[in-house]
Amino acid sequence: MTAIKNELRIKGEPLSLDAIKKKFTKKTLENKTVLTLYNHFLKSIEARVGLTHSIGTIKHYKSNKAKLLNYIKTAYNIDDIAVDSLDYEFLLNYEAFLANRCKLRTNTLNKAMKRLHTVINHGIKLGWVKKDPFINYKGKTEPTQRMFLTLQEVQRLEQLKLEENSTLEMYRDVFLLLTYTGLSYGDATKLKMSDIFLNNNGKKFIQKQRGKTKQSSTILLIPRALNIINKYAVLPESLR
Repeated sequence: MTAIKNELRIKGEPLSLDAIKKKFTKKTLENKTVLTLYNHFLKSIEARVGLTHSIGTIKHYKSNKAKLLNYIKTAYNIDDIAVDSLDYEFLLNYEAFLANRCKLRTNTLNKAMKRLHTVINHGIKLGWVKKDPFINYKGKTEPTQRMFLTLQEVQRLEQLKLEENSTLEMYRDVFLLLTYTGLSYGDATKLKMSDIFLNNNGKKFIQKQRGKTKQSSTILLIPRALNIINKYAVLPESLR
């Protein structure tokens, strides 16, 4: 944005929204665009789903892509711009758009900007982006306070009467399973019966690699957790 304004000033051309839009459009035709880069990045990480990236990660990037294109359309009345048009001023204006128009809170907004930076770094490695617009940008974060369920609250969830085999009952059971095991939702949805083992003392436990950290974890299955697993899956006879 700043580079385009400076180019117009040097050439003595009128500094108007229409002139800036025309420059953006010309650059878009000549150079790689934001949409082209974003799609290239998405294709590269979609090929690694289950290895280095999860489906949830893909969804976050696609959501951020939609917000970015919405900002470009709102701010410049065009559908796409050249990646070399992104500069510090663009980032500040986009940050304000996320906060004011999309109503993102500080930490969520910071994650969105980090994802854009990851896409930009992808473009730098490809040679599509010559200068990192994030060099002088600093995101903001706010401390968060984690809330924990009390034993009484967990017991109330366990005793809650819900329609048998209903979706709500399934969601409640999954939430309780996460509580009993410490698994993330993503790890729980990938849980297989082959992840469950018996130790030398006859105790059942989960042994699997965590999706996010790639670290191996061993989790003892308390009876309540095993009851939920039994409820939704057929265990091998040796594990019953």
